[in-house]
Amino acid sequence: MCIVICCKCGTKSYGKIGAFGLKDIFVSGIKMISASVIMGIAAKLVNQLLLKYISANLSLLISIAIGAGVYFILILFMGIKEVDNMVDAVKKRLGRAEG
Repeated sequence: MCIVICCKCGTKSYGKIGAFGLKDIFVSGIKMISASVIMGIAAKLVNQLLLKYISANLSLLISIAIGAGVYFILILFMGIKEVDNMVDAVKKRLGRAEG
């Protein structure tokens, strides 16, 4: 019953909620979740591959580093507004620090 009421309220006040940019937030969330899943798969595959050749601890560290790299590369290229804003802010700060 609560779900029906929430859905009804959500549809009636969509004009107000839409102004908050829920669509953009939802799309950004889906992109981040997708990047996280791909990162997890990459880290798992690298870990399984490296376990055949090196110790478990070193394999874990390397797979974490590669997974993090994959995640950051995916996030940068997916065009998420929040991430783009952060990158622009860092570029501006570094530009001011050099000049």
